[in-house]
Amino acid sequence: MKELRNSLLLLLAYVIGFLGIAQIQYLETNYINFEEVFFVMFALAATIGVLLPGFFRPSLYLSLVVWAIVYALVWFLYWRVLEEPLTTLVLGLQFILLELAAGLSHFVGLHVDEVEFLLNELSTHAYPNRMLELTEARERIDTEMMRSRRLNHPLAILALQVKNTSERDIWSEMKSLQQELLKRFSVAKTAQMISKLARQTDLIILESNDRFLVVCPETTLSDSAILAERICKHTKDKLDSEMVWGSASFPQESFSFDELLDLALQRMKDVADTNHQ
Repeated sequence: MKELRNSLLLLLAYVIGFLGIAQIQYLETNYINFEEVFFVMFALAATIGVLLPGFFRPSLYLSLVVWAIVYALVWFLYWRVLEEPLTTLVLGLQFILLELAAGLSHFVGLHVDEVEFLLNELSTHAYPNRMLELTEARERIDTEMMRSRRLNHPLAILALQVKNTSERDIWSEMKSLQQELLKRFSVAKTAQMISKLARQTDLIILESNDRFLVVCPETTLSDSAILAERICKHTKDKLDSEMVWGSASFPQESFSFDELLDLALQRMKDVADTNHQ
C-alpha cells in the first residue's frame, strides 16, 4: 500500500508540475511551446498504464517502446509536415516527458495489480473454495463437453447471481477500499458455500463480478434446478442475500457451451426482471 501511495503521488506531482510549467506564458513565448497533440498523448500515457488490467499489462520496456513508436508516427504523419516544423529541442523534450509519464503510470499500475492480488489472496484464504475464473476453466469445460458428447450423457450449466440487498446499499456509502474488501470477501464466502453444496466433479466458476457458473456433468435440467434451490436457500439463511438463477442443459437445448451459457444467463436475467417488477 505504501508503494502504491508513493507511486501515485509521484505521478500526480509530475503531471501537475508539467501542466503548471507548460502554462507559464514567459516560457511558452520565449523557449518552448508544446503542441496540442502532445498534451493528448501525454494524458493518455499518464492514464493507460494505470487503467490496463493486470493480465494485459506489458513490461516497462515494451510500454516505453510502444509509446516511442506512437511518438514517431505522430511526428512522421503530422509534425513533419507542419508549415513551421518543431525544433529538435522541442521534439526531444516532448519525447522525454512522454516516456517519463508512461513509465510512472506503468509503476502505479503494477502497484495496483499488487493490491488486487493481495485482496484476492486475503479473501481466498479466509474462505477456501474451488472457484475458478472463466478463462482458467475453459480447458476443463471443453473436456467435459467433449466427454458428454462422446458418451451422450447430460450436462447442465447453472448461472447464479447475488441480488442487491439493503446491506449492500450500506456498503456503497463506505470508502472504496472497504467496499472492495467486503465485496471480495462476500464473493469468496459465496463460492465456499457453493463448493460445499456442489459435487466434487462440478466446476464452480466466477464468470463476472458476483455472478457464478456451475458446470454440472451427468446432471439433467431438473436436477440442476434442485441444486440451484438449495444454493439459494443456503445463501438466504447464512448470508442474508437473495440469489437469482437460470440453467440450460446439454444435449436437449444445445451442443455448444457458449450457447448453453447464453441461454442460462438469459433465463437468469428474465427471472431478475420478473422479480424486479
